[in-house]
Amino acid sequence: TRRPPEAGRIPSPSSARESRGAGTRPRGWGGRWGVAGAFARGGGERRESAAMAALARRWLALALVVSSVCGVCCVGGAGLQALTVTLPRSGRSVYYVTNERGAAALHAYDASQQSPPLVVLLHGSAYSADTYSGPPLDSLSELNGRGIPALTLDLPGKGKGRSGSVMLKKHDRELFLADFFDALGGQAAQGRLCIVAASMSGTYAFPFIQKHAQRVASFVPVAAVGGSEYLRAYGPEAKAVRTIALFGSQDRLMKKLRPEYEETFGHLETVVFPDAPHACYMANPALFNNVVARAVTLDGAARSETASFVKSVV
Repeated sequence: TRRPPEAGRIPSPSSARESRGAGTRPRGWGGRWGVAGAFARGGGERRESAAMAALARRWLALALVVSSVCGVCCVGGAGLQALTVTLPRSGRSVYYVTNERGAAALHAYDASQQSPPLVVLLHGSAYSADTYSGPPLDSLSELNGRGIPALTLDLPGKGKGRSGSVMLKKHDRELFLADFFDALGGQAAQGRLCIVAASMSGTYAFPFIQKHAQRVASFVPVAAVGGSEYLRAYGPEAKAVRTIALFGSQDRLMKKLRPEYEETFGHLETVVFPDAPHACYMANPALFNNVVARAVTLDGAARSETASFVKSVV
């Protein structure tokens, strides 16, 4: 009779083959005297820890499946929710993230109440919704802490492909934001908006403002491109949208874009981030979040105070 292996010792594959040939269960890799038995006797705590870890992984996987099916998932900071919405016109599924205030504004919006505008953060070509929902910006959480509703989204063909991998053509980009806001409902469809557009996302923001200026409380173009054609066609209402333009001091596009903004917007302030590149907000997250929060309060009474604030950081 073969003696059982010593505790903690893994028998060689040959012994497993011998056992298999004798018509018994392989002793080398299972059974009472195999690896499981060795761990049970010589490393019980280690096996228990591994089992708990495996169980935790199973629960996490189950939670992700449930979140995916329901279309809701908690992300980033406390109170952030990742969701998807289907656009009625195109049938396209769009991934977006809201802070706690934003979720409430989309769920139950009362136009009679004086609530701050809903901030909509649009990312640049090399970025995604994660840019504003996570570090280093953490804009959704920062704004939520100041009582400001906000959301961000993956633009189609960009981000991480969560809103589709195909970029929209010019005509579809012009209609996209209006379609998206109407699909969300609540304050996005009925209330006032503060639109923050970085770089490439200007191709979405500029046409929306041209056609829906009455829905825009304020605009924060972050070296936003693609506006030349639309800016020339802006009517009085679009030109009256209160605007804070952001640039990095090292961004060569500022020489081209700044004059276009100045010629168009009647209520324009400009913030230049010192020693910052094109994506200036990444160089100074605190300043960026402060300016966005200020843009939300851009009304007639607060404009002079805002102008003083802006001049102090240029």
